[in-house]
Amino acid sequence: LTRRRMLAIAMIRSSNSASLAEVPDLMQVEKRFHELISEVAGLSDPSEEDEAVIRLLVHQWFGCIQVCLNGGLTVAQAEADLRRAAQLLTCDWRTVGEG
Repeated sequence: LTRRRMLAIAMIRSSNSASLAEVPDLMQVEKRFHELISEVAGLSDPSEEDEAVIRLLVHQWFGCIQVCLNGGLTVAQAEADLRRAAQLLTCDWRTVGEG
């Protein structure tokens, strides 16, 4: 996305302003993000709590890429932030929401 910055900015803006009910493809993108994160986490049947953590990771990714595209973060900083967010949110994936 950072190699085609203007296209990426347009994609982020359009996804931020579109209604999922009006643009069904956005839901497919969101679903694919969830599937990828579930696969990486080894979650074949994510629980509701797992899905909540996955949503937070997807939101973090969108926020980081937007700030990066706007010049507020370097790619390395955005990657570090995403890794840290994933560590914090999944520090013990099996006990998320238990306490």
